[in-house]
Amino acid sequence: MSDQTMSVYDKIRAGLYNRKLPYNPPETELIKIDPENMTGKQVREAKEANDRKKVEYRLAYSKNSGELASQFRKDLEEDCGTTGHPKADMLFNKAYDRGHSGGFEEVTNAYYDMVDLIK
Repeated sequence: MSDQTMSVYDKIRAGLYNRKLPYNPPETELIKIDPENMTGKQVREAKEANDRKKVEYRLAYSKNSGELASQFRKDLEEDCGTTGHPKADMLFNKAYDRGHSGGFEEVTNAYYDMVDLIK
């Protein structure tokens, strides 16, 4: 089944909206800090480099999360025929408020429960 013919539920279950990037870099990408064999300056520089690497990863993670959430919303609106509807934002926000703690599937359930109100 291609992405084009899958429902939002199918895409959720297939993991298409799951984040692909880790929040933190793997330990192998961080500089190992060994205060007994490093000068104070080397330790400080290593910590700063590690902090920069963590920030890079977290920014990429946030960007990926936002892209996935946008794709989820686009797919949901296409499935329900609400793309471009003047009340689509309000509907999505209500569904998100109601279901986000349970994940995308619960948001989808809430959206489907309420979509008839704007059609």
